[in-house]
Amino acid sequence: MNNILVGVACQSDPIGQRSVGMTIVNGFIISMILLLFLYSLYRAVKRKSLLMMIPVCMQVFAAVVALMSFINDVEPLPAIEGVFILFGIVPPSVLLIHDYRSMIRGFKEKGEFEGLVRSIKENKSFSSFPPGGINGIRKRKALSELMADLQFLPEDIRTNFRRCLIQAHTALNKGDAAEAAQIYKTLSKAAGKSYTLYYNYGCLCCELSLFEEAQRAFQKSLHIFSGPDGEEHTIYYNLGNTLFMLRKYGRAAGFYEKALELMPDDTEALENLSFAYVRMGQPDKAVEVMNRIPADDAGYRTHYVRGKLLAEAGKAEEAESELKNACRLNADSIEAREELAKLLMRHNKTDEAISLFDEILQLDPENHTAWHNKANAYARKGLWTDAAASWKEAVRLKPDFHRAWYNMALALDESGNRQAAIKAYMKTIELEPDFTEAYNNLGIAFCLEGMREEALEVYEEAVRRDPGDHSLFFNMGVCLMEDRRYKEAADAFRKALDLKPDELEIYYYLGAVLTEMRHYNDAIDAYSSALKIKPSDGELQYHLASVYAMLGRHDIAMETLRAAIEADRSLIEDVRVNSAFDGLRGKSEFRKLIS
Repeated sequence: MNNILVGVACQSDPIGQRSVGMTIVNGFIISMILLLFLYSLYRAVKRKSLLMMIPVCMQVFAAVVALMSFINDVEPLPAIEGVFILFGIVPPSVLLIHDYRSMIRGFKEKGEFEGLVRSIKENKSFSSFPPGGINGIRKRKALSELMADLQFLPEDIRTNFRRCLIQAHTALNKGDAAEAAQIYKTLSKAAGKSYTLYYNYGCLCCELSLFEEAQRAFQKSLHIFSGPDGEEHTIYYNLGNTLFMLRKYGRAAGFYEKALELMPDDTEALENLSFAYVRMGQPDKAVEVMNRIPADDAGYRTHYVRGKLLAEAGKAEEAESELKNACRLNADSIEAREELAKLLMRHNKTDEAISLFDEILQLDPENHTAWHNKANAYARKGLWTDAAASWKEAVRLKPDFHRAWYNMALALDESGNRQAAIKAYMKTIELEPDFTEAYNNLGIAFCLEGMREEALEVYEEAVRRDPGDHSLFFNMGVCLMEDRRYKEAADAFRKALDLKPDELEIYYYLGAVLTEMRHYNDAIDAYSSALKIKPSDGELQYHLASVYAMLGRHDIAMETLRAAIEADRSLIEDVRVNSAFDGLRGKSEFRKLIS
C-alpha cells in the first residue's frame, strides 16, 4: 500500500510543477495586459478619441479570458494564448512604440518635451477672432527650421544657439513668454542674418502685446528674407496684423494686399483686409473684399464672418440675416449667437437677444458671460429682479467677476432690496478696491438707509484712493448736508467744484447749503454761477429769488421770481407756501404773479 501511495505521489509531481509554471506565466500575461490596458485607456482619454476604444475593448476581451483561465487554473489552448497576445498585447504595444518615437521626433524638431501622449486640441472651424477683431498671427517656426536657417554659423556656435533655443522653448512650455522673447531677442541680434529668429521674436512680441517691437522684428525678418513666396507671404500677413493692432489700418491693409498678391486665396488675409477697410471707414470696399472669399459648401464660416463684418460696418439688416443663417447652419455655435445677440441689443431688439442668450445657456449652462449679457438685457427692460437673478448666476460661476457684482448691486438697489445691494457693493470693492462708482453707490445706499457715518467712512476711503473724482466730494457733501453738518458739506462741495467747475448740480447744492447756513451773499454767488451755465433754469431762478427775498431785496427778488415762473409755471405752488416770500405777499404784483 505504501509503495502504491509513493508511486502516485511521484507521478503527480510533474503536473504540480507544470501547474505552478502556468500560473506564473498566466499571471505575467495578465499583468502585462492590465498595464497596457491602463495605457490605452489613458491614451483614449488624453486624445479624446473614440477610435481608441477599439483596442481598449479588444484588451478587455483578452483580459477577461486570461483571468478566467487563471482563476479556474485551466491551461489555455495555444489558440487562446494567441488571443491574449494578438488582442491584449500587440495593439497597445504598437501604439506605445509609435508614441515614444513621436515624442523623440517632436523633441528633436521643437526642442520641447510635450509628453508621451499629447492632447488633441478641439478641432473647431476657424471662426473665432481675438479681441482685435481679426484672425491671429501665423505660428512660430519649429526648432528644425530655425537650425536649418542657421547653417551659415560655425558648428560650435550653432550648438550653443540650439541649447539657448531649447531653453526658450522650455520657458514657453512653462508659460513664460517674456523669458523666451528675451532669449530670441538676444539670439536674433547675435546671429544678425537669421530671418527665422526675428520672425519668432516678432510672434512672441505679439503674444505679449508688444506690437511696436513686433513690427520692427517682422520688418527686420522681411528685410533679411530670401526664399519661397509662401514664407514671404506669412511675414507680410503678420506685419499686417501687427499694424492692425497698432490701429494703423491703412498700412495694415497694404501688407495684407502684398500677402494676397503671393497667395490670392488666403481666406484669413482676405477677412483681415476686410476688417481693416471697415476700420478705415470704407465698408463698401470691405464688402467687396469679402466677396472675393469663395463660399464653402457648409457655409457656416462664410455667413458668420460676413455677418460680423457687416455688423461692424453698420449694415445691421444684412448682418442680422447673415448671422441668423450662421446660427441655422450650426446649431451648436455659441459665437454666432453671441454676435447676433450683441447686434440685436445695439438695435433695441431686447426680447430676441434674451431668447438667444437662453439658447447659449442651453448649449453651455456654465457660460458666465451669457448670464451677464442676459442680465444686461433684463436691466434694459427694467426687469430688475430678473436682472439681479441672472447676475447672481454670473457671480456664482465666476466669483471674481467684479463688474457683475456691481451690476447686481445696482439691480438689487433698483428692485428695493437695498441691504442685499449694500453687500454686493461691498463685495465689488473687495474685488476691485479702486472702483470709484462702487464707493459712490455704496455711500448713497448707506445714506438712504440712515447710516450716514458708514457712508462718510466709505467716501473718505474713496477720496483717499481717488482724490481727483469730483463725484466723491459731491456725494460726501450731500450726505453731510442731510446730517445737518452744513459747514463740512459746503467744504466738500467747493472741493468738488475745484475739480469740476462747470457742474451745474454742485452749484445748486452749494447754494442750498449756504442758504441753510444763512450765508446769503455766498448763496447768491453760487446760484448766479449756476445760471451762467444754464440761464433758463426756472428752479435755480426760484431759489435765487428766495435768497434775495430773505435779504429784503424785493425788487430783484420779484424780477428773478418772474423769470422763474415764466420758465416753469409749476413753481407757483412752491412760491405760495414758501415763507421766504412773506415780505412780498402784500404786493399786488406778487399776487398777480402767483394767481
